[in-house]
Amino acid sequence: MTLTTPRANVSQQTNFLRRHCDASTNSAGQWVMPNGLPAGAVIVGAVVSVTTVFNGTTPHVTAGVVPGGTSIVGAAEASGAALGSAICVGWATGAQVAATADQDVYINVTGAPTLGVADVVIEFAPNIDG
Repeated sequence: MTLTTPRANVSQQTNFLRRHCDASTNSAGQWVMPNGLPAGAVIVGAVVSVTTVFNGTTPHVTAGVVPGGTSIVGAAEASGAALGSAICVGWATGAQVAATADQDVYINVTGAPTLGVADVVIEFAPNIDG
């Protein structure tokens, strides 16, 4: 999938990626962010907000830089089986995006859901210092 160039502010501001995930329109339970993380960015936060509970077997919302990955949001951090928001910290061990290439971000809901809605927001600081 060809993605548009990630946004990079020239001032000292954080930026974010947001993806609306609706299992009723995507039975695979997998989404890709419309933009990627720019090379050298540092992830400073992630939030998963479940507005409609996901059905399926023990649904969890994850996010990573590979399909099905958990490097940004781990499976234990965001249950898709409960309403509400989860502030996720799984990214802390690998917070910096590779300096040489932009990274796609993939969202996954485990348990083969056919219903459920969540918004995933990933906040990052772009590498504007060179």
